[in-house]
Amino acid sequence: MLNWAKQILKLKFNLSSNHFRNYSKDKSFNKISASYWHKPGGFTFSNATLGDVVDAAADKYGDDVAISVPFQKINKTFTQFKQEVDQLAASFIGLGLQKNDRIAIWSPNNYEWLLTQFAASKAGLILVCLNPSYRAAELQFSLNKVQCKAIITAERFKVLNFYNILSEVVPEISSSKPGQLCSQKVRSLQYVITLADKALPGTYSFKEIFKNDGSENTKLLHERERTIQFDNATAIMFTSGTTGNPKAAALSHFQLVNEAISAGRKIGFVNEKPTICLQVPLFHIFAYALGPLVTINFGGKCVIPSEFFHSPSSLECIQNEKCTVVYGVPTMFFDMLKHISESNYDLKSWKQAVLGAAPIPDFLVQELKNKLGVNIANGYGITETSSGICLALYPAEKHSGKPIEHVEVKIVDNNGNIVPFNTKGEILCRTPYAFLGYWEDKEKTDEVLDCCRWYHTGDVGSMDEEGNVCVTGRIKELIIRGGENIYPQEIENLLLTHPAVFEVYVVGVPDVRMGEEICACIQLKPNQKITENDVKEYCKDKISHFKIPKHIVFLEGFPKTESGKIQKFKLQEQCTKLLKL
Repeated sequence: MLNWAKQILKLKFNLSSNHFRNYSKDKSFNKISASYWHKPGGFTFSNATLGDVVDAAADKYGDDVAISVPFQKINKTFTQFKQEVDQLAASFIGLGLQKNDRIAIWSPNNYEWLLTQFAASKAGLILVCLNPSYRAAELQFSLNKVQCKAIITAERFKVLNFYNILSEVVPEISSSKPGQLCSQKVRSLQYVITLADKALPGTYSFKEIFKNDGSENTKLLHERERTIQFDNATAIMFTSGTTGNPKAAALSHFQLVNEAISAGRKIGFVNEKPTICLQVPLFHIFAYALGPLVTINFGGKCVIPSEFFHSPSSLECIQNEKCTVVYGVPTMFFDMLKHISESNYDLKSWKQAVLGAAPIPDFLVQELKNKLGVNIANGYGITETSSGICLALYPAEKHSGKPIEHVEVKIVDNNGNIVPFNTKGEILCRTPYAFLGYWEDKEKTDEVLDCCRWYHTGDVGSMDEEGNVCVTGRIKELIIRGGENIYPQEIENLLLTHPAVFEVYVVGVPDVRMGEEICACIQLKPNQKITENDVKEYCKDKISHFKIPKHIVFLEGFPKTESGKIQKFKLQEQCTKLLKL
């Protein structure tokens, strides 16, 4: 009776909230006029697991192409993909992996990554997504943090030799039999599976275990699948912290599947099956939640153009695979626009660009629309919310858009009080897509997920009267110059309107008198030349005098993560040394 009563009260609250929304501009409802928005859901939540999604898609779409990886010469139909996912899942069970064991994947983008994503879930394992740029210390920390029992590794990534790095972490591997690793530094690790073509000491080859499904293992797989609940954890992703060690965010089947449905509905995949050029890295939540999981849900095709982002490969992929949608972070689209102007590609199929993981400059929106005529969807989300919080379909919606279905957003001040519309504060969201918590770290979880289930994003932003959220920056990126709070994105957006500027990032650098000063780091367009004074003159009368950068640095490139995010802390260090501050 108590649970029933709670549900009735919850329903009444939701109904009354929607009712009062109609009076948001009435001065007598000042509390309601504050920065809060809720998007009711137009779909019923799914109780499917990731494995269920693959099975259902195979039944529904059968011989349609589901996955294409041109650089590996791979095309798989929904039926073929399901069969191979089942085969690999059965092989994991045959290897000896138990339900809820953690299996890491440490690799750039490839077909084996996609197979592992769904096969691990089918086998009841928890997939730990590792950045392929990790060095030995980062790898050791991550494996130990979540007690990984197995790891799948690529042979190499750019200049990195994965086996050599792994040997630094677990030197016993070279003298161990496959499946019998006993390491002092990573005690949980037992199985190492390599994507390398050649045999490596102490490892299984991916091809070897893939063929080890067997009828008995298949039977065990079916039994295992019946025990998997949609609220079980299925993935662990490490947040890319700029200070201290990264945190391990655990996500469930329910959160990921329903987030994919909600985002796919908003982007428009219900009306037209997408062919997505997925150039963002699979270890990142953007690709994991909104890549193959979305295309499989909606009967589309997921195309992986290259191991890591490479503009020419992506453009060729759009041309040859007739991609209709392209995912990327803003820096990727900047690079693509540059290559488009230098080469001749047939991009008529390209209808939509979906951007995320970083604020999108107005200049980039105009360039994409004017030069390519594509529609633009700009998403705002984070790992801990299974990616999506808000999504804007330009030009109907502004900034990062309104909350997606079933999501609430509010803006609060330093004391946690909700602020009026169009007032800056911290962005909080309450969403069924929010993570289960940081792995075995209740203290860190409680720091960001409060008792009312509001997730504290650490992002600064505002909300207008229509519910559109504008992300200004990170709280930690705030520049405090002589007591004035300055948000770098405001200055970045202005400088991007300069005809000679291609890309720009603003950071705070040390100053004896002011505490911090503003430094603008600028990459110019080809064949353009401007001076520091030109930049400062351009800013005059457009922003407050104290926001005009004191330091101007012209660079050829910027430090970025593998997912394309700018690493401002590294840029800050670089500028501090360069300016001898």
